[in-house]
Amino acid sequence: VTGVQTCALPILFYALAPHRGFGGHELVGPDTELVIEGYPRSANSYAVIGFSLAQSQQRKLAHHTHAPAQVIRAVKQGTPVLVPIRHPRDAVASLLIRDSRYTIDLALRAYGCFYKAIKPCADHVVLATFEDITRDLGGVVHAVNRRFGTDFDLPSSDPEQVSACFRVIEAVESSKGGDERSVARPSAWREARKGVLVTRIQQSSSYAGALDLYEQTVAARSTGSAPA
Repeated sequence: VTGVQTCALPILFYALAPHRGFGGHELVGPDTELVIEGYPRSANSYAVIGFSLAQSQQRKLAHHTHAPAQVIRAVKQGTPVLVPIRHPRDAVASLLIRDSRYTIDLALRAYGCFYKAIKPCADHVVLATFEDITRDLGGVVHAVNRRFGTDFDLPSSDPEQVSACFRVIEAVESSKGGDERSVARPSAWREARKGVLVTRIQQSSSYAGALDLYEQTVAARSTGSAPA
């Protein structure tokens, strides 16, 4: 998150990627079939795992760097892109619960940097809200197919498939030593801790700008234009 501005510059990002712990399987390459990149805690994991579980063949994805450079490079080379976006209040609260090293102001500014950096690419990606992805991932992938002429299999919203997705998410998080703070699925434990954080986030001087950017970006989906 702290490197979002650098991560908006593809030349710098890809030069530094190996030193930041990113492997080739996460990065956009000539054989990448779909990029899924958004600000952290915006249903990135649900989108990646739900999409992957639905495919009848293995697909080459680039994801989870949370770097605008991924979106910029993908658009330049004509690779389909899905950008998740979540209300800044909720995304930042979830991020701070996961990792208390971040301040509210820093997390909000990083949110703004991410979505401002991809603004010039907005007409060339499919942007989906957190609610779009978690409630109807099949509809989101259908929008990707329609926009890019791809033939990806559509995820189901059947409860069994949703449960299977969450089981994989939990297994992945567990393998990385994660716990209830970090696992990317609904959590009563986290919800109980969001109240005080949400109030503090909304009182931050950086909140209004992040909220305005969110609202403009989401509204632009229906007009086909990037936010001003």
